[in-house]
Amino acid sequence: MPPNHDPAQGPGAIEKLLRQYCEYGYEGLRFETVRVEHSGDIAVEVGRYTAAIRQVNATTILDRGKYLRAWQRFGAWLIVADSWSSNLPTVK
Repeated sequence: MPPNHDPAQGPGAIEKLLRQYCEYGYEGLRFETVRVEHSGDIAVEVGRYTAAIRQVNATTILDRGKYLRAWQRFGAWLIVADSWSSNLPTVK
């Protein structure tokens, strides 16, 4: 569930969305898990991210934000929902 986009569901749609972010200039994505809570076969991960965004004028903006990821155990732990948002103000 990316900001300012429709949700992507399924491996193909998620791959397409992530490729679009690369085309928008996103690079150097880093995640930092802040905490994980779980009960039975469900877990929730809360964290922070940083990424560089290459601009058309050759400058780079550092984006930082937070994310929430839901995991479910199906033998192995799999991500079943993922959402993130920037801490930076929107450009008007």
